Amino acid sequence: MSWKGAREPQLRWFVLALSIALVTFARVGRSQELRSSIGSICEKCGVTGGLCVQVGSYDLAVALEWARTGRVLVEILDTDAAKVELARKKIRSTGLYGLISANRWASTKPLPYTENLVNLVLIEEGQEVPLAEAVRVLRPAGVVLAKGNRAPESVLKKAGLEDVQTFRAGGVWTLGRKPWPAEMDDWSHPLHGPGGNPVSDDKLVERLTHIRW
Repeated sequence: MSWKGAREPQLRWFVLALSIALVTFARVGRSQELRSSIGSICEKCGVTGGLCVQVGSYDLAVALEWARTGRVLVEILDTDAAKVELARKKIRSTGLYGLISANRWASTKPLPYTENLVNLVLIEEGQEVPLAEAVRVLRPAGVVLAKGNRAPESVLKKAGLEDVQTFRAGGVWTLGRKPWPAEMDDWSHPLHGPGGNPVSDDKLVERLTHIRW
């Protein structure tokens, strides 16, 4: 048997696998281009990946859009068990369960996350979420996005958020960003900064106790 004859079946399988991968990435690329106005605003504010939480399961369009990018892990929280089950069925029908999930949450309890973990907290209209809880779980520079009039700009500013703004996209939304602590350094280069000195100026670093963003 010649080398060519022995390798032909493997080559065909390789070409087939490569074609499937290219088609998959092409579909993901198209889904990333089809951004909703809310998704685009969040992206401009620096929300490009990580853990995003939506409180309320009435509208899953934006959450599903995030999940399709493959860069965002989304969790839907709702106080109503029946609504959670409906959300799960809708998510399963899209084949995205895992990248996006839905769970019940009691509004009388803290959000089920450690501090400085979540990249985005989206609060649907009518949902009761203590703003202090949303700020607690947000990472520095993370974003709170609230729909309706229960969280006006003055309330977000009082909670310590910055870059607060209001916009319309299928309703009135208010957006605010958690400030970056002055004591927290950034490591933007392989050796800390452009100077090449691998020493951080962070004053908050300590032994590892839990997961952060």
